[in-house]
Amino acid sequence: MKKKEEKSEEGIVRFLDAATVSGVYSVKTGYAVLIQQLPAQTADPFWKTLWSLPLQPKWKLFLWKLLHNGLAIKSELHRQGVPIQDVSCDLCGAQTEDFNHLFRECRIARAAWRGGCLNIHSQLHGYHSISDWIQYYIRLLISQDGISSSNISTFVGTLWALWLFRNNRVFNPDTPVIQPVGLYIFSILQTHIVFMDTDTTTTISPSSTIQEGLPPPGFHVAHLGISRTGTLFVQLQIDGAWYKDTRHAGIGWCVDNANPLDDRIIGGSNFGLCTSALHSEALAFLYALQWASDCHIHSARLFSDSYNLVTLLRGDGRGDIGILWLVQQIQCLGSTFQHCEIYKADRNRVHRAHQIAGEAAVLFIRFNSTML
Repeated sequence: MKKKEEKSEEGIVRFLDAATVSGVYSVKTGYAVLIQQLPAQTADPFWKTLWSLPLQPKWKLFLWKLLHNGLAIKSELHRQGVPIQDVSCDLCGAQTEDFNHLFRECRIARAAWRGGCLNIHSQLHGYHSISDWIQYYIRLLISQDGISSSNISTFVGTLWALWLFRNNRVFNPDTPVIQPVGLYIFSILQTHIVFMDTDTTTTISPSSTIQEGLPPPGFHVAHLGISRTGTLFVQLQIDGAWYKDTRHAGIGWCVDNANPLDDRIIGGSNFGLCTSALHSEALAFLYALQWASDCHIHSARLFSDSYNLVTLLRGDGRGDIGILWLVQQIQCLGSTFQHCEIYKADRNRVHRAHQIAGEAAVLFIRFNSTML
């Protein structure tokens, strides 16, 4: 038996030596010969596409684990023999936590997909596995907008946000959930933009330009409320962002934080198509005032970097009939407040609202957080 093994090993060595150009065996040449003997396998092109997506590395790794059922989902841990007493979903408590439920069928997941800019009905194509469902949408988004589409970032970012949202509930069960999932997704996508170093300010047309002879910031004001006197105001910064080539627009508004270390966003954003930067700015005012009214705010001080819009709200100047109609709507809504002051400010004063509007225009983000 031993002689047969020795002869077999000698035969393999002679075969490997003969297969090399020099006739001298090495580990490298042996590996190359053995690889040639393996049957040809066709690699799935999707994996090559996955690693080439313009996403954060941790997002790619997360997506790869998700597509291979490699996340620590309760049902998967239970299947592998990990003793888990309760396998129900921590977000809704209604069903078993498996991959399809957590990322598609849970009411939190459904609200996240329907409320986002992609407007995905996650319960459609229910017969697909979570892997097939994700691959279908990524291929679809690539076919529509290319591999650099911001919609792909929004899609994968929503999956990542749902996973983090779930983990926060699992590992911090006593912490009250203050931030809604839509705002949570917005924060995740905002962080992704910073990480990928996407500079939206170079492509989005500003809502106003600096002109000579204008009054300094804070001295150009429109009074729309019932009374012009008051001391306690909720201060809002408002801005609109507009792409001239595509006419895509984003609007954003937020309450000034008294604490500079408080990074919560109390306000909202929306997106759509506009005819001009002034148009997007006017829509931002209309949405912001409606939001303030819904939050039962009676005295508001609003800041904008658009001189032209403040001028129109004062009743001065001329504009397009569509803009004038919006101005009338803003004036009508502002007249329902006890105090409503709108100030022309510089860009730094509305920096946060400018960021929200820019990201809404780029990523098609819509969210609304109410006053506590």
